[in-house]
Amino acid sequence: MLIFVGLISLSLLILGIHTLVIKAGCTEEMDGVFVRHDEIRIKNGVRYAPVFRYQIGAEIYERTSLEALSKKSAGKYKAGQTCRIYVNRKNHSYFVLQRTYRPVDFLLVAIGALMLILVIISLMNR
Repeated sequence: MLIFVGLISLSLLILGIHTLVIKAGCTEEMDGVFVRHDEIRIKNGVRYAPVFRYQIGAEIYERTSLEALSKKSAGKYKAGQTCRIYVNRKNHSYFVLQRTYRPVDFLLVAIGALMLILVIISLMNR
């Protein structure tokens, strides 16, 4: 059981750090054209991940945002609409709609780290 909890906590920690690092690298401001939303089914409903098309040099990208939106927020985007996006300078496949961090971005790291510490302490006390 502790190994399972340890793996979950490690996954949360890695996911949280990955999100923060990728988002921090999304500094290249440009226009993207909204294509569609990909639905993400979650336990409590549906979230919507916007897909944008954008061009860097000669290469055209069509990618899903790192951010999932509520139905209300997703409704702001219409097919063919041009919007400001922020692309990762090192890996152009990643982009975000806003450069601000959300509390959940840090919460994943904090929960993952706390759970991992508790698992390690439990294993040491065996």
